[in-house]
Order: sequence, then structure tokens, then C-alpha cells
Amino acid sequence: MDKNTLLTYYRGQSVDRERMYAKPFRRYQQRRRLEMVRELLLEQRGRRHGGLLLDVGCGDGYGIATILEGLKYRLLAGVDLSPEKLRTAGRTLRDSRMIMGDAEVLPLAGNAFETAFSLETLEHLPDPQRALDEFARVLEPGGRLFISIPVCSELKTRVATRLMRFRSRKKFHEHIQYFSLRRIARMLNRAGLEPAGHRFCVFNYPGFELLTRIIPYSVWRRMDGFLSRIPMGFAGFKLGLSFGVGSEYLVVGAKKAGGRA
Repeated sequence: MDKNTLLTYYRGQSVDRERMYAKPFRRYQQRRRLEMVRELLLEQRGRRHGGLLLDVGCGDGYGIATILEGLKYRLLAGVDLSPEKLRTAGRTLRDSRMIMGDAEVLPLAGNAFETAFSLETLEHLPDPQRALDEFARVLEPGGRLFISIPVCSELKTRVATRLMRFRSRKKFHEHIQYFSLRRIARMLNRAGLEPAGHRFCVFNYPGFELLTRIIPYSVWRRMDGFLSRIPMGFAGFKLGLSFGVGSEYLVVGAKKAGGRA
């Protein structure tokens, strides 16, 4: 996918949360995802998270506002390509500064932020490794990066990546990257980040969309919690195979001492 085409597309995006979450399963997914990122953040509260925060791909600010509700911080910087979404985020978020920018070339100083977030962003980027390098650059030593990212088996990652190169020539796709656990671990390491915590949830099991139409979120959440405890090797992530259960991986990366600035 041509980088200029992607930039033009995302710059022109409007605030469309109502359309995105019109279906119950989309609302359930987003609610569960944000809950789990908040859990990870609170686990890290032994460190301070009251300084400078960064959200790359902040959109209209709804997600990060939900995660940070009731928590103290000095300033939140939100980066996105869409002017309309940035304007909405600026009205939504307190103590914030909105910046139009590219995740792969952040217009920010190095070693500046205590905590950074990248939620459902890397799969949209032509060069996610470059973006991770940038996230690490702007974090202070020991700073935390919170990522949410869809993952699949090693085999599916390889096959889907090859198919995407062919499909993208004929039709535009927002998701242009596929990640296995092994791939994201390699990328974090190359960026100078080391794992400091994680969560794993399962979304797209058979009958998932139908269930969200007939059961309350509290019941679905417990089901998701049970399925998320299935060993990842059993789900095929270590074997290179998978029985088709869609999944979401949330990871905290800590900037290594002496990391790039």
C-alpha cells in the first residue's frame, strides 16, 4: 500500500464512533479492550503515571479518556492524522495537547514521556517497526508503552501477509499488518523495549457475534475471561497453527536503560 494513499485516507477521516460501534459485538470488543488496558496501567501504578502521557493514534479521544478516567496526570499529548478527530479529542480530554503527526515520524523530542499508548494502531501502518522505534525514542528511560494489537498464529501471519500484498493492489484495506506473538516480541526487542506485563483476550470464537445480541456484557465478559486462560500453545500460537479463534494481545513494553533517544 502506497504511504501517500494511507496518509490521505487517514487525514480525511471524520469522527464516526456511532457507525463503528453500531453493532453490539463491536461495542463489547472495545469495552473489553479498554478495561484490560486500564487494568494493565493500574498494575504499573507502583511507578508514577502522573507526568507526561502520549497517545499515538488517539482518534477522537474516547478510548484514552475511558482508560484514564479518575487518574491524575500532568499533560496528555494526542497524535493523529485527522484534524477533525484531533479537534474532538481536544474537547474530550482534559489537560491535553493535540498534535497532527505521523506515528512513524513523531514530531516530538526524545526521552520526553513517562507513558505512551498505541491502541489498535500498528496494524494500520506500512512500517510498524519504525513506529515502535519512534515510541521508544520519545519515552524516558524506564518509561512504559501500552500496546493493544490483534494477534494470530505464526502460519496465519505469514500467509495473510503474502495475501495482503496481492489484495492491496486491487482494494484498499485499513488493516495491512498481521502479527504473531513471535513477531511482536522481535519488534519490541529491536526497538529497545522489554515486556513488563501483558493480557490476552479472545473475541471471535464461533457464534461470538450472535451471542453479543442475546447476552449482557457481564456474561460475555466472563466467557471471554475463561477462554483467555487457554494456554497460547494450545491455541496454536506456538505450533504455527490455529483453530481460528480471533484474539487480542495487550502488552506493556518498558524502555531499556540506555535505549535510543
